[in-house]
Amino acid sequence: HHASVPMIAVTADRPPELHQVGAPQTVDQQSLFTSSTRLFVDPGVPSEQARSSWRSIGSRCAAAALGTNVAPGPVHLNLPFREPLVGTVADLPQGRANQSPWHSVVSTGSVELAGSIGEMLSAKRGVLMVGAGAPDAQAIHELATRLGWPVLADPRSGARISAATTIASADLLMRHDHFVNRATPDVIVQFGRPWASKVLSRWVSECGATRLVVDPFGEWIDEQRSADIFINSSPNDLIQALQRQSLTAASPDWLATWSSAEDAAQKVIHDLFDDEASLSEPGIARTLARSVASGSSVVLSSSMPVRDVEWFASPRQGVDYYSNRGANGIDGVVATAVGVAAISSGRTFALLGDLAFLHDSNGLLAAKSADTGPITLVVVDNAGGGIFSFLPQASNLDTAEFELLFGTPQEADIEAVARAFGAEVATVSSADQLLKSLQQPMSNLDVVVVRTDRVTNVVKHAEAVERVGQALNNL
Repeated sequence: HHASVPMIAVTADRPPELHQVGAPQTVDQQSLFTSSTRLFVDPGVPSEQARSSWRSIGSRCAAAALGTNVAPGPVHLNLPFREPLVGTVADLPQGRANQSPWHSVVSTGSVELAGSIGEMLSAKRGVLMVGAGAPDAQAIHELATRLGWPVLADPRSGARISAATTIASADLLMRHDHFVNRATPDVIVQFGRPWASKVLSRWVSECGATRLVVDPFGEWIDEQRSADIFINSSPNDLIQALQRQSLTAASPDWLATWSSAEDAAQKVIHDLFDDEASLSEPGIARTLARSVASGSSVVLSSSMPVRDVEWFASPRQGVDYYSNRGANGIDGVVATAVGVAAISSGRTFALLGDLAFLHDSNGLLAAKSADTGPITLVVVDNAGGGIFSFLPQASNLDTAEFELLFGTPQEADIEAVARAFGAEVATVSSADQLLKSLQQPMSNLDVVVVRTDRVTNVVKHAEAVERVGQALNNL
């Protein structure tokens, strides 16, 4: 550690079930070398299911030991095994086709390196995938225009603006093989955090593209363990360096393929969810995203709200999105909205479910007492956890058992809770009523309640997927 010598210390360990029960020859080896290591990894007892992660783990340990954004030094890899400690040696997981390391880590500190990255991007069919923490939206789209690439823009990125390169419907598009087979990229460059969409994450991992992950702090943002190159650089600095390179655009039909699919999907979403007589959850998210005034801030709860806005919100300028996606929990959403309202120049809106609202209803105390800007909370009340209805358990279990174990049903009076904290409350059921509540606030603290049905919500999402598929087949 003190001499900055790269080393990987591999320690064998007993399986987790033998720890803390007095088993012989068993000591706690978790973080055994504490602050003297650059990285500690314990991947658990080896299993066939974890096999695909092994090359990634080894490559990351090597990168950390060699020093990526810090000096070289030791890495601790702790490997537990179960008895019997004998077995048959099997083939290792398949490596990269060109025998290169599974992951590489580079820095854009030199013009030469920026030039080599530019060469990787020029004349390629590529995608810019951007999320929270992405560079300036204008810079992103200028780079995309030069390359002839689409920008898959999460609302939290700030880059889901009205631009010829913006793709907002990526989750819906990637659910259809007809489109996926036409839109296979050579290169994917990821700026900022990934989308919440598992469908998009799976596509990124499986499409076969060379994948570059850009992060200013050297974080390892690679849930699927498929990234080829990690670039430790300020995203804005990298884009500026690339803009100085001689870049060649992809064939015009590459961006046209994405743009025509985006137009088709947006028309379907518009026809299904804009101006609904009876609001669906996608319709609530879409109405909020398109109708709040420019200069507003929008806080999205984890679970379905962040996904519905990600999947169904159309491109537009003038709205800042926030969401606590660290551990994807639904705690603290009301308090977060209060905090955002304290720094926002416009009205702050929050989209959250009934469980998230009840979990943090005490946050309304701060909303009344703190010196903040005006707040509107839009609470989707489906009497439970709507996201769980999309799980296989919803169809594999009978209704009563599903509700007991997964539905998290609740019968609280959301309106009464909100009034108890001094909020002005409105209950709405149509797009027109929701629009009025969003654009004509009642007070500095409004709670707007929309009741939905969890089963119907699944049907609505499925209908959107099916209709988008039909539209793509007609292109």
